[in-house]
Amino acid sequence: MKKKFQNWYGTHMDKWIPAYAFFSLIGCFVWNCLVYSITQHLGSNLYHYDFTTGFDRSVPFCPAWVSIYVLSFPFWVISYALTARENSKEFWYRFVFADMLARVVCGVFFLLIPTTNVRPEITGDGFWDNAMAFIYAMDMPYDLFPSIHCLASLMCYLGIRKCSTLPKTYR
Repeated sequence: MKKKFQNWYGTHMDKWIPAYAFFSLIGCFVWNCLVYSITQHLGSNLYHYDFTTGFDRSVPFCPAWVSIYVLSFPFWVISYALTARENSKEFWYRFVFADMLARVVCGVFFLLIPTTNVRPEITGDGFWDNAMAFIYAMDMPYDLFPSIHCLASLMCYLGIRKCSTLPKTYR
């Protein structure tokens, strides 16, 4: 079975993700989902502090910005794969350890200081409004501090910033 996987992997995947990084890359995703879902469950009955600021209230609501939110997911996947491919094995494992440890820190904050914010009302019924409503339904406004979205983007930057083989515009 192991040999069969290695043959399949070498034929199809090795040019994208080194074999040593395959399961740890999946592990990063699974760990993120576990931390997020477990803290959502454990913290569901806790009081959530509203961290909505005056700045949040002053930024006009534009449903089309949901496109940035949605595009961040493939950006993270691609950047993590590039981090695995373009760096050394040692760097990759240190990166994975840092990523998973950072998620634990986020989880501790989510349970000790549960946060929320007030979301703008969706008033339209166009494509972007419906996409935003879908995101609202899928992702509750909890566990906002620290931001896992910002953390994932920071990890992408830290993983690829020194990869001279990648275009500078991407890095």
